Amino acid sequence: MGWKAGLAALLLLPAAAAAHPSRGIVVAPDGRVYFSDLERIWSIAPDGPLRLVREHRGVHTHELAMTRGGDLIGEDSTYNPADQSYRESIWRITPQGRFSLVFGPAKAVRGVSVTRDARGCTWHADHTRLN
Repeated sequence: MGWKAGLAALLLLPAAAAAHPSRGIVVAPDGRVYFSDLERIWSIAPDGPLRLVREHRGVHTHELAMTRGGDLIGEDSTYNPADQSYRESIWRITPQGRFSLVFGPAKAVRGVSVTRDARGCTWHADHTRLN
């Protein structure tokens, strides 16, 4: 299966969780496509194979970004029912596969994001239903 067919198949999958959809899909300089299904990070190689990059059950990765150097950057969000709070962190995986935390985990940090504009400003958009 080529990468276009793999991406088309991905787009036909049902959403993993309608309340917290992943908005992370990026393309590396080598053409590899990375995406999050909320608890796992996957890659699709230009020649088609699907590969599990990171599995982190119970932790949601909503956002992904790609640096110009090919580092994959992601955001993790974990709910702590004991104090009804969230822990947020930002991580990095190098093209060589080395994982490291860039930020956190930190409690109650809202608006943490991996989306940046050309000037380096960080952006985060989310939605809240008002009753």
